Amino acid sequence: IKGHKEDMELIKAAKTGDNSRVEKLIENGADVNAKYKDEYAFNNGETALIAAAKRGHKEIVEKLIESGADLNVNNRYDETALIVAAGRGHKEIVEKLIENGADVKDIDCDIALISAAGGGHKEIVEKLIENGADVNAKYDGDTALIFAAELGYKDIVELLINAGAELNKKNKIGKTALFYAKDYEDIVKLLTDKGAK
Repeated sequence: IKGHKEDMELIKAAKTGDNSRVEKLIENGADVNAKYKDEYAFNNGETALIAAAKRGHKEIVEKLIESGADLNVNNRYDETALIVAAGRGHKEIVEKLIENGADVKDIDCDIALISAAGGGHKEIVEKLIENGADVNAKYDGDTALIFAAELGYKDIVELLINAGAELNKKNKIGKTALFYAKDYEDIVKLLTDKGAK
């Protein structure tokens, strides 16, 4: 029970950004890969690394990586540290995770790309593409291009097109990025100029 308490304290300290507490708990043997356990809690299944990455606590992410944290573990929503950091625009954390071996050649990187595109985080989108994310991958039927077009991120739309995104790829209901770009004349023009239908 003592170990479990320290493990949960580590996750809490990582979440709140308490660097000194994180260091002390790790020194005292807290499990850096423990998952928060409360089936009714929003953060059920969250590790200290996911908690820190989600909230942008770079120094804690670095300490957890140095201490052997699993970079590719998922929470209850199938999110890894890479996905939550990418979606929230934490570029330095995304870079640190990739540098230290976060798996960028699977579905997690693709979801991270879609999340970053939907969040308007161009530099992270670039980094993920450089590291092998599939620009045509889908999340719940939608591509990164559809998300970026729908939300008005022209620079990301352009980046995705230049990286080989399929302009006319349809989602589950048969709609393309051009349909979702309808509120953004500049994106509609960009897509149609490149051949979108």
